[in-house]
Amino acid sequence: MGPFPSFPGAFFTLGVEVDIGRAAPPEIGCVIVQPDGRLYELKMGVDLDNIDSNDPVAMRSEEATPLEDLPPLTALTYLRAALDALGALPRP
Repeated sequence: MGPFPSFPGAFFTLGVEVDIGRAAPPEIGCVIVQPDGRLYELKMGVDLDNIDSNDPVAMRSEEATPLEDLPPLTALTYLRAALDALGALPRP
């Protein structure tokens, strides 16, 4: 497998989206798997401290927080979906 892909729309984050559909807990947003093989919740937005910079990269906020302490069934569901998503990546 080649280099890990950048997350679509992200400037700084490498990751592949892990979607479990309606099984996703409502309190968890976008879940990605990163090159270390761990699951993270990705939050993207605008860094209000840099809003006056007129530089879209400087204004970008991306935060990947490790998903920890998921209930076992939820964790397994995400891990299975992560394997499927990684397996679907194009081969170089």
